Amino acid sequence: MGARRAVCIGIDDYPGEGMDLAGCANDARAWARLLVGGFGFRRRDIRLILDREASRDEILAALDGLVAGARPGDVCAFVFSGHGTWVPDAGVPDESDGRDEALVPREAGFDRLILDDDLRRRLDRLPDGVSFTFISDSCYSGTVTRIAPAGRTGAAIRFLPPPPGIRARVAERSPLKRRILARREEEMTELLLAAAAADEPAAEDDFGGTRRGVFSHFAARALEDAGPGVTYAEWMARVADRVAAAGYAQRPQLEGPAAAKRRPLFSPC
Repeated sequence: MGARRAVCIGIDDYPGEGMDLAGCANDARAWARLLVGGFGFRRRDIRLILDREASRDEILAALDGLVAGARPGDVCAFVFSGHGTWVPDAGVPDESDGRDEALVPREAGFDRLILDDDLRRRLDRLPDGVSFTFISDSCYSGTVTRIAPAGRTGAAIRFLPPPPGIRARVAERSPLKRRILARREEEMTELLLAAAAADEPAAEDDFGGTRRGVFSHFAARALEDAGPGVTYAEWMARVADRVAAAGYAQRPQLEGPAAAKRRPLFSPC
């Protein structure tokens, strides 16, 4: 039987006025509990990285360690809850919208972002036979590994706006570029569960007195009525229905090979 290991990251404490969030650390802890309580992970095999610990270098080192230690038959999970953003696509054009989606580490500087290209290079090192689930509860997170709702006054958007100069450079680029380096879903080495599509914001809100990411909250709730053996595709369909029914304007995404989508949650390949 293979090993089960995970990294869960939550960042609420960002530098700068008005940048803090309030539900990301709660998300990271909740995902860790879910993996232990429902899917056979041991707490000692889950690394929790919160707030000031969650620098770019620390996040990438944790991902490197998870990938480097993976062996055929293992089950791995990597969870990020925090701000997302985008920057102009650099180097060889591989994004049809002229943007690289990015995760925002604790430093929150645009020279310290974790780009989709950074993630892709690492995930391409996964050996065959590893079940790897990448969960991103951040804005503009759909395709992040693939190169605020109306009437909800308490909701906050998990998005770090690019400076005007960066937005202008993206606007000047053609949106019709070929995706040269991007991976088709069947070529992906992982399954991506994303809070929103690549062109959408993602929200956090109060649920029963606890601040949570909308996606993370409804993902956990959807498991309560799913029953054992639910597949990724079935689970994410339930999550999307719950998010829409609650009135949030974000569409959770599931991306990866079709066969992997049909596997039970956090099961070996």
